Amino acid sequence: MTYLLILRAINAGTTHWLTMADLRDWLRVAGATAVKTVGNTGNCRFTSPLAPLAEHQLVADLLAEHLDFAQPFGLLTRAIFLREMAQAPIWWGNGQPGQHMVLFKLTTYSTDQDSWLLRQLTTNDHVFITPHLIFWTVSYQDFRHSAYGQLNGTPFYQQTSTRSYRTVRRLQALLAEDVLY
Repeated sequence: MTYLLILRAINAGTTHWLTMADLRDWLRVAGATAVKTVGNTGNCRFTSPLAPLAEHQLVADLLAEHLDFAQPFGLLTRAIFLREMAQAPIWWGNGQPGQHMVLFKLTTYSTDQDSWLLRQLTTNDHVFITPHLIFWTVSYQDFRHSAYGQLNGTPFYQQTSTRSYRTVRRLQALLAEDVLY
């Protein structure tokens, strides 16, 4: 099965550093194949014979074993990620001015956060929620007047990891590759 691993808040001006070479090595030693990282922020595609629940536990154990800080993560199968990407609303990334992003729900995400988020939105925010992704466009250029600009420090913020439109499309292309593993 092919997986997409998303790590949160590493190598982004924090004290939480993790080289992608180390991450690739850990996954390979644990039995993953076709391991490929995208960028330096913990975006990783790999294949594994393990079912999703077992793979989740393996990744959690690897991170706990090798890191001296708690590392939240998201883990989606290729099929789920591509299916949810196919649901992207027409306004997301349609070339209109604004910020277009996807928030990945991490494995710690509480489903009550969906309703919390919807209560926070302003007229500057356009949001579409799937089971694992949140498509978000902030049409107004001033983030301070959007709900997105107010998320920092909230439980919701801690349970998600944001990727830009460009990065998400790169991940989508990587997982859509017609390669047999």
